[in-house]
Amino acid sequence: MGQYFKVVNKTKKEYLSPYTFGNGAKMWEIVASGKGVLQGLGLLLAEGHYLDGDETPTHKSIIGSWVGDSITMVGDYAKSELYHKCEKSPYKDISMDVAKELYKDTWVGNEKRKYCKEKGTKWFFGDEKDLMLELYPLECHEGDLRQKYDFVEKEQSDE
Repeated sequence: MGQYFKVVNKTKKEYLSPYTFGNGAKMWEIVASGKGVLQGLGLLLAEGHYLDGDETPTHKSIIGSWVGDSITMVGDYAKSELYHKCEKSPYKDISMDVAKELYKDTWVGNEKRKYCKEKGTKWFFGDEKDLMLELYPLECHEGDLRQKYDFVEKEQSDE
């Protein structure tokens, strides 16, 4: 089985679930990918993010909101029991909000959009699937149809 991890902000009592970002939750699934939840964490730790030279942060609620806080990647085997504690109040899962911010007009979002258009929703699960359907409904629909059509076409050519 293995140990599963979350990124937890102990100061703000918030956490990120790797699953929302399409990561597995084992340490090496998170760390080795360099994508997903780590990109979301990057947004939360981005200090000094400004739009067009303006002196006000573009998204005060998300970008840079974890700067200076006590943050850990905690596993479900940890003696602190923080992994399990953070699933209850007062901890809050902010994964969906962070993922939505990550996918807005960025390279990451464009890659997700392209994947949805080509592959559909077959390999998305849970929150990630819901998020893709919310953000890219046309692309998901096109990809699902493409997968169905390609399967039927392949099946007919095999006969």
